[in-house]
Amino acid sequence: MMTKQKMLKLYAGGFVTGNGILEDNLLLDKDKTNGKELYLQAYDANLWPAPDFEVWSPKAKIQTIKELSEQLGDIDFDVYLDELLVIEKGVVVND
Repeated sequence: MMTKQKMLKLYAGGFVTGNGILEDNLLLDKDKTNGKELYLQAYDANLWPAPDFEVWSPKAKIQTIKELSEQLGDIDFDVYLDELLVIEKGVVVND
């Protein structure tokens, strides 16, 4: 298990998915993240809060989770995006 401090340091810069005007910034939620769970909040290319992930189109959800999973690699913790579990112990969660 990773410590909260290590997780905060490792993922401080968050993640970028998509490109151009369709780019999304998935930024670390420092308050909710702990050694077992990584919490991210979605922002658009201009760093404005994006709509809640659960209302995104199925295509956008699939692409974002795929890119995030590839960037994270082999992990042993859960990942939440806008409070929604998207990766459980390294395995993408189907909703």
